[in-house]
Amino acid sequence: MATNKTRIQRIPVEFIDDMEKALGLRFKNNLISRKDLKFSEGLRLVRRIPEWDLTLNKLATLPKKEDIKYVKYKKR
Repeated sequence: MATNKTRIQRIPVEFIDDMEKALGLRFKNNLISRKDLKFSEGLRLVRRIPEWDLTLNKLATLPKKEDIKYVKYKKR
């Protein structure tokens, strides 16, 4: 039985790839150690970014159609 702390979530592959690239750059620039070169460390670092709260607030207020338009616009 999984608790809230150990629950497995589905994460898009693109997000995982972007996280691995970002952690690789941090490791290459000696900002983190090899021990910290993990996906969980990347998620912890993302939560420390001030824009993360703004993104979550925006996500909570956007309807689905606007969210889809924003994503399509962003990829161009």
